[in-house]
Formats: sequence, structure tokens, C-alpha cells
Amino acid sequence: MLLPTAATPWEPQIMSDAVLLDIKDGIALVTLNRPHKLNALNYQLIGRLMTLLDMIEVEPGVRAVILTGAGDRAFSAGADIHEFSASVRRGTTTAVRDFVRRGQGMTARLEAFRKPVIAAVNGIAFGGGCEITEAVHLAIASDEARCSPSRRSISACRRLLEEPSGCRDWLDGSARLSFY
Repeated sequence: MLLPTAATPWEPQIMSDAVLLDIKDGIALVTLNRPHKLNALNYQLIGRLMTLLDMIEVEPGVRAVILTGAGDRAFSAGADIHEFSASVRRGTTTAVRDFVRRGQGMTARLEAFRKPVIAAVNGIAFGGGCEITEAVHLAIASDEARCSPSRRSISACRRLLEEPSGCRDWLDGSARLSFY
């Protein structure tokens, strides 16, 4: 957990380290922090991310957000299958209500965020991880990045690759997305 600063007086109240926050020079660096699970999305991570987004959005000292994954193997491997399977065992309705709806709420929140959100994709981005990359305003990928989108997300990711107006200035030629 980060030490509290004048810019983040609310940080000590949030106990989970599933998502880390560092604010410097008007930029909020938000790090998915489950590298041992390839930053897979579980209840705790989604809840922490949503709480931080709520706080960041109203923080006047933050002008933009960079979202990345801890470790060097994954941005996010998508849903934590172990946690999702426990929801499925309680029934499909429960799984949709408890797990799927939370993930969809998270991506909708990222899409509607009022400050620019940039995904720094530093490894694999599968399933929900790739959906995060399509929900943010801009995704920049390292050479190690691999995106495996759902069928719904393929067309949105391809639109990103067409370099819509404004994105060209952010790209320096080294960023790319690969689909497998």
C-alpha cells in the first residue's frame, strides 16, 4: 500500500492491495496487483478498482489515469476462473448477477470515465483483460503484449488499430496489438 500524501488523503481507508495507486504530477498510475494470478479479475480487484476510479474522478489534482498490470507477464488474464466457477456452482443466475455484471459494470465505468484513461498493456490481455483495453480511451501495448478478445471485442479493437483521430500522436511506432 502506498503511503498517504496530501493528494490522496483517502488512500489509507482502503485496505486491499489488489489494485495499487500512485499519484504524481497529475497522473494516477493504477496497477492491477495480482501478478501471481496474472492479474486475473476477481471480486476484490474489481471492487477496489471501482472505488479508486470513483475517488480519482473527483480528485482535482488528477488529470489522467494510466492503468497497467503488475509483473512482466500479464496486463490481465481476464476473469479469475476459480472465483467465477464458485459463482457458477451456485447457479447461472447467481453467476451473472455476482460476477459477470460486476465485470461489465467495470468496463462501462472505464468507458464513461471523465478523465483520459490509458491502458499500458505490458503482457497478455485475455478475455476481460482485453475488454478493459477496449473500454479505455487509449491502449498502448509493449512488444510482449498479446490481446485475445471476445468475439464482441474484436471489431472494437480493430477500430483502435485504424488509428482514429488523435491516437496517431500518442503512438511512436513501437506500440502494437496482436490478435491470436
